[in-house]
Amino acid sequence: MRKRHRTTIPPRQPHKHTTTPLVQQQPYDNLMKSLFEGNEQQAIGVFLPGAQYLETLTIEAIRTPLRVDRTYRIHYQGNNYILHIEFESGSNPRMGARLLNYHAYLHYKYDLPVLSIIIYLFPTSIVQSPYHEIGGEREIVTFHFHTIALWKEDASKYLQQHVVGMYPLLPTMANVDKGLLSQALEEMVQYYQDDETKLGEQLRWLGVLLRRSDTVAIDDKEAIQEEMSVLDKLLEEDPYLQKKIAAGITKGIAKALPELEAQLEAQLEKKLRAKIQAELRAKAEAEARTAKAQAEAEARTAKAQAEAEARTAKAQAEAEARTAKAQAEAEARTAQAAIASLQEAALHIVEVRFPQLQSLAQKKLPVIKDAKSLGLLTTQLALAPNEETARWLLETLQI
Repeated sequence: MRKRHRTTIPPRQPHKHTTTPLVQQQPYDNLMKSLFEGNEQQAIGVFLPGAQYLETLTIEAIRTPLRVDRTYRIHYQGNNYILHIEFESGSNPRMGARLLNYHAYLHYKYDLPVLSIIIYLFPTSIVQSPYHEIGGEREIVTFHFHTIALWKEDASKYLQQHVVGMYPLLPTMANVDKGLLSQALEEMVQYYQDDETKLGEQLRWLGVLLRRSDTVAIDDKEAIQEEMSVLDKLLEEDPYLQKKIAAGITKGIAKALPELEAQLEAQLEKKLRAKIQAELRAKAEAEARTAKAQAEAEARTAKAQAEAEARTAKAQAEAEARTAKAQAEAEARTAQAAIASLQEAALHIVEVRFPQLQSLAQKKLPVIKDAKSLGLLTTQLALAPNEETARWLLETLQI
């Protein structure tokens, strides 16, 4: 590799290199995770000054719906904490609620206070802290977290502090130009001179962010990309690096294989569970349709039976009404015939015994419509001792 001007920077602390996982999720998430691996103290100190890195918590221990980006146990301002870091490349208005979900789980799992940080890579809308959970007029939860917008960070500050592990992030920051990035490349080459695999990885990530960046002028981008292409070519032609890359790939595959198998098993279990649920749902729906059809048939049968019974009852009632009406009409006719017969008998008695009262009787007798009263009057007229009594009987009738 050609000689380059060397800038005096703090010596790199040795660390155990970890290969980037084969199973990719979101590219920028993996980029940030790679920058943090083996560089935890420096990275954490950048985003939470004064924090002391203790250990990385195993992400695989967290249940799948709560898969977080990075979690650490740290010592900060005299106390132990869980540090939770999320990387965001775009807008997510529900990020506050999502962080609260992670926070509650991590606090419950490790029984330590949790500090949450969102690192935004590119200009976008940012959720504001604190997050409030409101029920009516009642504030149920107030959750505080930190946000870091890289495009608001001053890149020269990182260069002055020689935070080499974070140099791939420089293209996302403010006050970035060709000179600054060129100096950063020189420091990276010096810093990683004994680990060209890591250097290649860091250059690759810097290139990814440089191409996406809106804070670097186009001319400066092109100049830096050309300078990086020379470095890439030198790295690709290095036989020693090729052997290390091959060994790293083999090691990465071996490391990733258990995770791949676990993921495959989880996917198969998920598919089997989904299939069983679908079959149970289909069976339940079929039973529900059968029960519905049976209920509808029973309802139709009951309705038809009720309608038939109603028609029968109606016909019976109508027949009984007609019979009662005919009977009443017959009884009325019989009563009228009896009254007419008694009126005729009373009039006949008056004609025979008291002819002078015949006109009065014809006027008075039709008034009486009650057969019993008319029969009594007829008897009284037949037994009247004289005409005066008979007249009194007729005149006292109410017309």
